[in-house]
Amino acid sequence: MSTQIFPSTSLPGLTFDIERTQEWYTDVQTAASGKETRISYWAASRYSWTMTFEFLRSSTSFGEFQTLWGFINARRGRYDSFLYRDDEDNTAIAASLGTGDSTNRDFQLVRRFGGSSAIYEPILAPVSSTATVVVTVAGSTISSTQYTIGTWGSSIPGVVHFSTFAPSNGSAVAANFTYYFPCRFDEDVATFNEFMSRLWENKKVVFKSIK
Repeated sequence: MSTQIFPSTSLPGLTFDIERTQEWYTDVQTAASGKETRISYWAASRYSWTMTFEFLRSSTSFGEFQTLWGFINARRGRYDSFLYRDDEDNTAIAASLGTGDSTNRDFQLVRRFGGSSAIYEPILAPVSSTATVVVTVAGSTISSTQYTIGTWGSSIPGVVHFSTFAPSNGSAVAANFTYYFPCRFDEDVATFNEFMSRLWENKKVVFKSIK
């Protein structure tokens, strides 16, 4: 699983609109009477993004076409994962991770996006540098030497592991952190159009989050 970051911020040809889609997996069974039974298979949704790049320069001074082409090529289409930073959804402040019981040392990073009615969703690709993470137990900041955070591609992605102690019974565990979405491309095909000399466009780049 790759930890390469999607290079949208370095490609000025990215246009609005950026389309973001929310996806759930629900089985709806309807009886002859019309009564429904609904089964939700996912505890958290998946997301997809659709982008348009209206120009990608390929001159010696600007290699934007080569950058996007090479990035997709390196992923081998849908095969390999990458990380994406969503400009609207990348930071959690005082996110509740659970309550200590004097035994458990592992707490999954979660964030709630969309107001108080939104659900908590696991974060699997945190930016784990000490500059972007603050972990608290019972309101007190914990030194970064006392815990580790599983990165994307590890066996415990997004898990805060307290290495020197287990939070005491009833103590609230919380964190401030930033994060990426682990993603893959939606198709094995990428189409680029050269509409002027050394000016390319890609009308539809689609990728989706993975778990």
